[in-house]
Amino acid sequence: MKDQRSSSQVIFGFLPNQTVDLKGKVWKVKNWRAPIRLAAVDTESLRHAILQTSYEWERNETDRNGFLSHLRKGGLLEAYALDVQNGVDVEPFPNQWVCRKCRIFHENYEDICSCGNRTKAQIPFVAYHTCGELKPIQIPKCPTHRRTRVEMPRVASLNEIAFSCPDCTWRTEGMRFFRCSCGENMKFNIHRAAKVYTPSNIVIVNPPVNNARDKLRAAGGGERAISWFIDGMKERSVDEVPPTRSSIKEMLITQGIPVEKADIMTAYLPEQAGEDLTELKGPNKKTIEEQATTIGLASLDSRLMLQDLQKNGSDTDFLKEMYSQRYPEAMGRTGILAVDLFEKFPIFTGHFAYTRGSFTPGEATLCPFPHHDRKQYKVTPVYGDLAETESLLIRLDPQKILKWLSLNGIEAVSSAETPKDCYKEILHLLCGEQGELVRNTLHKLIHSFSHRFIRTLAVYAGIDRNGLGEIILETALSFVIYSVPRGDFVLGGMHAVFERELDKLLGSVADWEHRCALDPGCSNAQGACMACLHIGEPSCAHFNRNLSRKTLFGPRGYLSVISRANDDRR
Repeated sequence: MKDQRSSSQVIFGFLPNQTVDLKGKVWKVKNWRAPIRLAAVDTESLRHAILQTSYEWERNETDRNGFLSHLRKGGLLEAYALDVQNGVDVEPFPNQWVCRKCRIFHENYEDICSCGNRTKAQIPFVAYHTCGELKPIQIPKCPTHRRTRVEMPRVASLNEIAFSCPDCTWRTEGMRFFRCSCGENMKFNIHRAAKVYTPSNIVIVNPPVNNARDKLRAAGGGERAISWFIDGMKERSVDEVPPTRSSIKEMLITQGIPVEKADIMTAYLPEQAGEDLTELKGPNKKTIEEQATTIGLASLDSRLMLQDLQKNGSDTDFLKEMYSQRYPEAMGRTGILAVDLFEKFPIFTGHFAYTRGSFTPGEATLCPFPHHDRKQYKVTPVYGDLAETESLLIRLDPQKILKWLSLNGIEAVSSAETPKDCYKEILHLLCGEQGELVRNTLHKLIHSFSHRFIRTLAVYAGIDRNGLGEIILETALSFVIYSVPRGDFVLGGMHAVFERELDKLLGSVADWEHRCALDPGCSNAQGACMACLHIGEPSCAHFNRNLSRKTLFGPRGYLSVISRANDDRR
C-alpha cells in the first residue's frame, strides 16, 4: 500500500509498532525502510539524555530486556533520520473486517460476503497490555454455525458492542477478556488512543560544528561552561571564557593525566578570571555540567542579546526607550535575569521507545524500538530529525530564586547579594545534603514557568501551542523554548516578539489570569491541568508532570513574591 505523508508527520506519528489510519483503513508500522544514519549526532549526549529521561523505568526495572542498563554500560546507540524516498513499511492491523451491508464478521478482506457485498469496514479496536503486547480483539462466534454478526453502535465503548448469529438466536454482549503472553488480562481501546501507544521522545542540543562538544570537553568544557554561566554569560560564547584552575585540571584528566598528577600541576596556578569550582561535588555535579554545556553549545552561533538590540537597534527614541527601560523593567517584574534569542538553535528531536497502558514513568514497560536491520539487534535506534530552528533562552534571576527557596523551606546563606554569589550559593545547595530536594523544587518552578511562558508566547508569536517545545535546565535556572522544526520552514515569530513585543509578552506572563477554569478542583489536586498549565504531550518531555500554579501564584509563589516586593517599593 502506497500513500504520502510529510516527513514531520512520519517522525511524530509513524513510529515502529504504532497503529495509523491510512486510506480509510488501520495499519501497523513495521519499520522505517532504510533510514539514514545521522553520524553527526553526539551519541554520548543522546545516551545521557535518554538515561536521565528514563530514570523511573530504570529504577523500577520496567524497561524491556534491561536495555537501559545495557546503554549505561556502553551499549551501542545510533540516531536515524527518515529516508523520504523509501518511507516506512506498514501492514493491515487488526486483520478483522465487517461487511458494510449485513455486518457479518470476516477474517479476510478479500472474502465475498454471503449477502454478495464486497465492501468491508475494519474493526478499529485493539487489545493491549502494559508489557507492550498488542493483539487483535477476540471476536466470539456462534458455537453452532461459527459465524458472527457485529452490532456496533456509534460509541467508543466496547461494552456496547453485541455479537449475534445470522443463522440462529445465539447472542452475546461486550468483550471477553483474554490474557497476553505475560499471563495478565489485556485491555481494550480504539487503536488511536494515547494509552495504546505513547512514544518516548528526547531533545538534545547538537551543534553543526564538527566535534564541537568534544572540543569543549577537551578544553575543560563542563567546569568552563559553569564558570561562564556563573559570571552571567557576559561573553558571547563559552569559547571566549578564560580557563579556570578546575577547568585546566579537567582538561588534563581528559587528556589521560592521572588525577593526582593533575592536582600537582594545577595547585600553584594563579587565579584566573573564571570561578574555581573544585568544591562542587555530589550526584548533581554531572547534571550541572551537562546543562551548562547545553547552553554553551547553543551559544556557539547566532546568539542575540538585549545588549545587541540596545547597541544596533536603537535608531529611534521609541526603540531606545523600549530596549533600555521597558524591556529591563518587564524582566524585573517577572523575575527574569535575561532573555536571549538563538536564530540557529541546533537540535536533534528523536524517539527511542514507547509504552502501552500508562503515561506514568516507571509503570508500564518501556519498549525500545527494534532495529530495522535484524542483524543489529544489540544496537538501540533513535528515530528523529536533526535541524536548526529559532529559540529563546530564558534565565531566571538567582537573587530572586534564592529568596524564593528560603521562603519555601530551603535554608540558604542570606549574605549572598549579587547574582553571581546567589547562583554560587544555589550550586552549593544542589551539591549539598538537600541536593535532590532543591533540584526537584527548582524543576517544578521552572517547568511551571516554562508552560506558562509557552501558552502566552503562542498568542504573541502566532505559533500553534503544539508547535513549541521546551528544554528544562533547572540547575542553570533556565529554560529554552524552541519552535518545533517542520520540514524546511522556519516561522520567525520568536524573532519578531523578541525585537518588538518582549515587554508585552512578559507582562502578560505575570498579569494574565492565573486562576483555573476548573478551580477549586484543580488547585485542590495537583494545581495544574489541561485548562491552565498543561501543553501537548509532544511539546512536554516530562509528560505534564511536576507542575503547579502554586509555585508561581500561590502565597509563596515566585511571581507573587516579586509582585509584593514591587508593591512595597512603590
